[in-house]
Amino acid sequence: MWKYARARTDELFHYGVKGMKWGVRRTPEQLGHSPKVAKAGKRVILKEKSSGGEKGLKTQPSSALRKGIRSLEKRVEDHYKKIQAPEKYCKDWDSYTERAKSGLIKHWKQEIDNFNDSISNRIDELKKRGENYE
Repeated sequence: MWKYARARTDELFHYGVKGMKWGVRRTPEQLGHSPKVAKAGKRVILKEKSSGGEKGLKTQPSSALRKGIRSLEKRVEDHYKKIQAPEKYCKDWDSYTERAKSGLIKHWKQEIDNFNDSISNRIDELKKRGENYE
């Protein structure tokens, strides 16, 4: 068993950073990070997200917008098929409760609405560029 015999004077003790205050955090700028490295708060991200439209559509080439429209249209078709015959896509559909079934169908309908919004955003961007989508 260890027994404390005498005080040692050759030990180094460290009680924190010199000048640091308890409970005070430094900002990323104070740490020397550029403002781009600093993470935006949740409110800022939500504000940017809800400002209307999708980010990055203006910088995408027209071919990518057309490809995105075709992809989203295919997903809309797939979701309509899921709504018409859910047991074909969910193997254990019969074991779901009625509430779970209606919730899943509601979710698919909401995704269809979201896909259609994305399609219309891409078509609007193509129209702004003077191009048509057929």
